Amino acid sequence: FTHPHLAKYLIAVGLVAFGDDNVTGTAQLAGPISDALVETRWSPDDQPGQRDGDRFYTATPAGVVAYDLATRAEVATIPLPGGHVPVRLALDAISHQLYVGDTAGGLWVIQTGELDAMRASSSAPVPVAVSGGSFGAAPTAMAVASDDSQVVAITTGHQLVSIDTSDGSTSASVADPAATAVIAVPATAAPGLMAVAEGADLDMRDPASLASERTVTLPEAATGLVYMDGTGQPTVYAAGGSTLSWIQPE
Repeated sequence: FTHPHLAKYLIAVGLVAFGDDNVTGTAQLAGPISDALVETRWSPDDQPGQRDGDRFYTATPAGVVAYDLATRAEVATIPLPGGHVPVRLALDAISHQLYVGDTAGGLWVIQTGELDAMRASSSAPVPVAVSGGSFGAAPTAMAVASDDSQVVAITTGHQLVSIDTSDGSTSASVADPAATAVIAVPATAAPGLMAVAEGADLDMRDPASLASERTVTLPEAATGLVYMDGTGQPTVYAAGGSTLSWIQPE
C-alpha cells in the first residue's frame, strides 16, 4: 500500500533507530563517479571465517575503482579495454561477478574473486575486464536477474535489453521509453522476475524474454526501486515524487 506522510516518518524513524543519522566520516574518491555499489561480505561454505567481498565499487572515467570496506583503502583500478568508460554497475552475488556497462553500450565482466585473491596475496594480479556482450546503447539502469542468467538494462536508446550471461548474446530487446529503473526480484518472491518502473506502472517482466507477467499501478511515477527481504516479507519499494510505495510480490 502507499501513504506519503507515513512513508516520510518511516524513513525518519528508520534513520534514527537503525542507523547513525549524522555524517561520521568522509573520504576522497577517484572521480567523477557515475555509479557505485557495495559487495557485501561473504565466505566460502568450507571456510566460514574467510573475508571475501566486503568492497565498494565506483564507475569512473579511468575504470572501475574498488575499495576495501574494512580499511576504506583503494584496492585496485580496473580499466575497460579500448578506453571504454564505465557508466553503470551491477553485481552477481551468486557467481561473484561485477558487470559493467559502458558509454558505448558494451557490457564487461570482472571476476570479484580475483580481488579476493589480491587480498590474500600481494603478488596476485589485478583483474581484467572481459567482454560480456552489448546493449546497443549506453545503459541508464542495469540489474542482474536473481538466478544470474541475464543482465537487464534500460538504455539511452529507450530500449529494455536482456543479455544472456552464459554467452553474451542478446536474449530480448523491447522498446520501453517510459522505463526509468530496474531491479531483480528473487524467485522466492516472484518467480525470478525483473521489476521495471515505467511511469506510474511497476511492470514485472521475465528476465529472458522481457515479457510482462503483471503490472501494478503506482500513485506517482517511480524513479527509484529497492528490493528487501529482511523484514519477514519480500517487498519492492518504489519511490517517486513525494511518495514511497511498497509492493509485496506473490
